[in-house]
Parts: sequence; structure tokens; C-alpha cells
Amino acid sequence: MPLRTLPPGARPAARPAAEALFTALVVEAFRVYGVLIALGDRLSAGTGLTSARWQVLGAIALGGPLTVAQIARTMGLTRQNVQRLVDDLETAGIVRRTAHPDSRRARLVALTETRAALGTPRRSRDPPGRARDDPACAANAPQPRGG
Repeated sequence: MPLRTLPPGARPAARPAAEALFTALVVEAFRVYGVLIALGDRLSAGTGLTSARWQVLGAIALGGPLTVAQIARTMGLTRQNVQRLVDDLETAGIVRRTAHPDSRRARLVALTETRAALGTPRRSRDPPGRARDDPACAANAPQPRGG
């Protein structure tokens, strides 16, 4: 959809309340997304991973072995970007490609045992440079009491 521009000196029409509310919601969603990416990068510092790599790993962890195209669709990323991320993760030994039972061309991307080590809770393995008393650290979240 092409952007509409106003003629010089023209004022925009008043937005209906629903449109203004929707715009505010979208802007807030983008802001929260930015905060999540920044926090993800901060929490993964020292692990060799980024938020983008965690995003790919999350899709595989939740969906089982997936093709690059399935990961891209699931996470709203481009196939080319996912391919590059999978290449990097495979080089690091975190994922592996396996034959797809239904396709000669497509390969499934699965987690390796190395990935399990990366998923160790922060309580027992904080990344280098992470202070235990940092409120952003997941290990400092309130823990349920056993009973």
C-alpha cells in the first residue's frame, strides 16, 4: 500500500478512536519487542549466541526438527536469514541437519547435545560478566517454594 502524503499546508484528519488505539498498541508492541531483543542479547552475552540465534533455537526446541523454511515461517524471519543463522549454529555444533523423510531437497534442523548445555539454568551457570545480583538476570526471578 503506497504511503499517502498531504499537500503542503494541509492538516491531517482527526483519527477515529479505534485507529488511534490500534496505532498506540502497535507502537507499544514494537517497543516491547525492542526491550526483549536487548534483554535477550544481554542475557546471552558470553555464550556466543544472539537473540536471533536463540529465536531459531526456540523454534526448533518447541517444534522439534524443522526445515529452514518452517523456522522462517514460524518466527517471521526470512529464509535466507534463517539459513545463515543455521549455518552458524551448525558450525558451532549446536544444531545438526538431518535427512527429511518426505523430501529429497529439504533437510531437517535439529538440536544437538551441545545445545542442552547452553540451556542450563542461569542459577548454576551464569554467563561471564553476569552479576548474580543483577535484577535482569533470570536467576533472580522469585522461585516457587517446594512443599
